[in-house]
Amino acid sequence: MNKIMNLAPEDYYTQRNNPFVYGDNPRIDGEKDYLLKANAQCMPTAYVMFLIGNKIPYTNLTRLPDDAYFSSLLITKAAWEFAAKKYSWSINRKDKKGNILPDIPPNEIHGMYGSYLSKIVCGRRVSDFMTDLTFDDYVDRIDTGQVIMTSGSFPGIDGHAFDAVGRVKRDSAISLKLADPWGDFKTGYKNHSGYNVSMTQENFLRHVKPVGKLYKWGHIVL
Repeated sequence: MNKIMNLAPEDYYTQRNNPFVYGDNPRIDGEKDYLLKANAQCMPTAYVMFLIGNKIPYTNLTRLPDDAYFSSLLITKAAWEFAAKKYSWSINRKDKKGNILPDIPPNEIHGMYGSYLSKIVCGRRVSDFMTDLTFDDYVDRIDTGQVIMTSGSFPGIDGHAFDAVGRVKRDSAISLKLADPWGDFKTGYKNHSGYNVSMTQENFLRHVKPVGKLYKWGHIVL
């Protein structure tokens, strides 16, 4: 067996202990009109581990946990305005019947992490969001010491972010090793420990977005 892990156990973050944070959507009257609960903070938590695993320094001058701090930055008035301008598809949404749909909050937009958040916490853009990564691409990057942040779909959870932080090779079979801020997907998330969770290539194709497709999403270091 040959194994590589690019995130140490002590650097694993769970979103489950995150405090609620409040934001201000300028398209809604009032302040503190948007509440982001812990169960919706998977992307900020995964991005913290992405930065740590890729040895990219960042700042947090608040008393909030790093991942809750990232969450708070992504739902400020400035973040909502940036997202509405750069990702215009996230607002004024309607379904096929013409019914108005809620805006997609900035913390759920993949592009916000490299184009907006990293410039604040790292002082520069440090990552890019790709849409054409194969399983082999993931393995190759892990072999060079990288961590990839991505998202997937699981029973009962349509969208959820996590990190591929390692890989293990047994004979000719290679599985990814995950740091999942919500827990172990193989237990239906009944196990809240999401560090060192194995994901086979079959489950990679089945669960990582776009589900069932060869080419996948992923945040990579620049």
